[in-house]
Amino acid sequence: MLNLKGEIEKVFQVIHLTFTSSGTSVQYYFQEGKRIRTNQARSESTVLNLLMSSIKYRSAERDQVIKISLDRVDDYKVIDNCLVLI
Repeated sequence: MLNLKGEIEKVFQVIHLTFTSSGTSVQYYFQEGKRIRTNQARSESTVLNLLMSSIKYRSAERDQVIKISLDRVDDYKVIDNCLVLI
């Protein structure tokens, strides 16, 4: 069982320079301390790929907001990553 926000913040530490220089902000849409059952290495890799893709393919003309939510679908928790341009 992993703390979802903690895992995401670990990834942000790895990509800190890329993230801060891109003008990107993040909004979380799940409860603080929410835990998911997953493989730690796989979850870090997945979150890293989602965030780097969001930054890589953003519009250079706008600031970016990445919204991350956690939903339940049947017996599974699903992480949603939505890029919103403002």
